Amino acid sequence: MAETEHKLYPTDAIFKRSLLYVCILFSLACGLLFFVFHNDIVVNQKFNWQAAAFFIAFAIFTDFKGFPHPNFGYVSFDRIAQVASILVLGIIPAALINGLTSFIFPFINKDYLGNDKKALTIAAINNSAMMMLMILISGLLYYHLGGQISLKELTLKQLLILILLLITMQLTNSLFMRLLIKIRQQQLTRYFNWFTTSIELSSGVTGVLFALVFNLMNNEIIALFFVIMLITIISLNKFAHLQVNLEKIVLQRTKELKEKSRLLEFKATHDEMTGLVNRAFINNHIKKLLQSSEHHNNNIYIAFADIDFFKKINDTYSHDAGDVVLKKISQLLQQFCHDSLIIARFGGEEFLLCFSNSNKQQANTVCEEIRLKVKSLNFHDIHPKLEVTISIGITNAHDKSLHKTLIARADDNLYKAKDLGRNRIIYN
Repeated sequence: MAETEHKLYPTDAIFKRSLLYVCILFSLACGLLFFVFHNDIVVNQKFNWQAAAFFIAFAIFTDFKGFPHPNFGYVSFDRIAQVASILVLGIIPAALINGLTSFIFPFINKDYLGNDKKALTIAAINNSAMMMLMILISGLLYYHLGGQISLKELTLKQLLILILLLITMQLTNSLFMRLLIKIRQQQLTRYFNWFTTSIELSSGVTGVLFALVFNLMNNEIIALFFVIMLITIISLNKFAHLQVNLEKIVLQRTKELKEKSRLLEFKATHDEMTGLVNRAFINNHIKKLLQSSEHHNNNIYIAFADIDFFKKINDTYSHDAGDVVLKKISQLLQQFCHDSLIIARFGGEEFLLCFSNSNKQQANTVCEEIRLKVKSLNFHDIHPKLEVTISIGITNAHDKSLHKTLIARADDNLYKAKDLGRNRIIYN
């Protein structure tokens, strides 16, 4: 897998960090390549220029026959060329060939990253470094476990080592891509994809088969196998594009369904106009508190609040003005909401406040602050002389309190506050 996304480096800091990372990675790849070559760590085969030229062209072809990963990067069939070149030419030639083709590919494929020079530079360096390191690390492991460099037979031992080679290549590639994604401060949660992983692993298996044919068969058989392989790659490429597009559609539909579900859930528990929780939610919340062994009922307080003369506001200034008053007061009330204080629009101009883990002083203090802040709200956009007040009735739960009787007692206290002149709090 290689890198391809637009706007990958939205800030200079992210670009500089990414550039530093890929330069370090490229230096490591070149250093390891030189060390392996200088110390004759692997068998130095006679270099076959014709085969090398073929694999360069083939590697570029497999790069072009790629498709965008559903979430990150670019997936191609280049694993065929990578594996086959290791098993035909050797580890060092394979690293050089695939490092070179991976470097030039971003610049010759205009659909890869467009004209984003920053992204192209990093993609070229990163892809080249990744491919060289991946081939060197997995190839050296393969060789030192007894794997044949010029693969000509497929014993059980050789098969097991080849499987390890493919797995090591996959893990190494994935590791380097994850590091770059993390440096770019992107989310890794959707990086793994079964379809793209299966494409890369099956490409590796195809590379093994191609190496066997290339090393053992005559030119006619090699050409026939090569043509069949090209047809298969082109067909799989078309299928992969369809699959990726389908996955994107499914992801989009899933996202839309989740958003609709979230919206329906919100509407079921919240008042649409004010954004506060609704009557059904607060009733259920109070019942749970009264039934819960985690809460002492005497720490539960209920407050009923009602906007004074709200009908007069509607009749004098219109229902639209009344809606403005409701929304502005609701916005104020939302500022007081937390885990131990749930505030609901109970109906009309009535609000229900449920305190848990509280005491009388806390409940009274909060309600008094609400009363004063409501009185100080500015409604000059409705009328310069409009002043809105609120009346509140508070009651405390006890061990035998029931949901309905608790609310009824708070409601009685609210009406006492209204009878005594409104814009006040009554606790009983």
